[in-house]
Amino acid sequence: MLDFNLSNDGDVKSYEIYAATWQFSSVSTGGDGPTEPIATLSRTPELPLTIKLTARDTPIIPGQMVWVAVVVIDSSGNSFEDELIVVSAASIDDGVYDEGSHLPDIEGISLAWNEEINILVQWHHATSSSVRGYQIYISADEYSSTDDAVFVGEVKASNTFLITQSGFEDLTNKTAWYVSVSAIDDEYNKENVKPIKLDAFEAGDIGSGNDGESSEEESKQLSSFLTTPNLLAIGLAIIALFLILAIVKICGGN
Repeated sequence: MLDFNLSNDGDVKSYEIYAATWQFSSVSTGGDGPTEPIATLSRTPELPLTIKLTARDTPIIPGQMVWVAVVVIDSSGNSFEDELIVVSAASIDDGVYDEGSHLPDIEGISLAWNEEINILVQWHHATSSSVRGYQIYISADEYSSTDDAVFVGEVKASNTFLITQSGFEDLTNKTAWYVSVSAIDDEYNKENVKPIKLDAFEAGDIGSGNDGESSEEESKQLSSFLTTPNLLAIGLAIIALFLILAIVKICGGN
């Protein structure tokens, strides 16, 4: 993936991209580099650029070092082709093919049950200029690739999304769900994602569900208090109280 800062010169017409499997500093005739660009971009290109072939239509293979230079062309066709700034990198085979790997991870994802059945998804907007929107994925099982989850929606400017049963028929609040937000550009979405888990909704944790539980608990506590020894003690205490009241009344009458 090639990215670079665009020129501030108002006379820029295009950008030519040169790539080779050997080190070079010149793309002019007789120079040490390739003489044909692998791509020609407009003055306002969509970046980053995916490089799949280098000079002489040589495909990029894992572990191979590649050298790349960007040549600016003005409206008259003039350019600097010698003593170029050239960058290099080696591709890595990590076992995961993700055409959207250049896109950033989405941060600040949070999930919450909405009206007990819908899932409200929120996240932080990406700061990368290459991001054009977001895709939302869901699964009952943990996953790391969007290929293993169900696509439920896409938004462009918003950073919230509501997953409903109308959009995802299998949605139920009786099970936990894993939800991810994938960044997208004009061509790809980021397939390698980090889903967030939302536990099943517990109806007894809110509303009037707590009242019945509390009453039942209080009833159990009262039953445990009203044992036979306690009842006898209460009865003796009441009899003693009546005797005291009777003695006070007799004494008062004399």
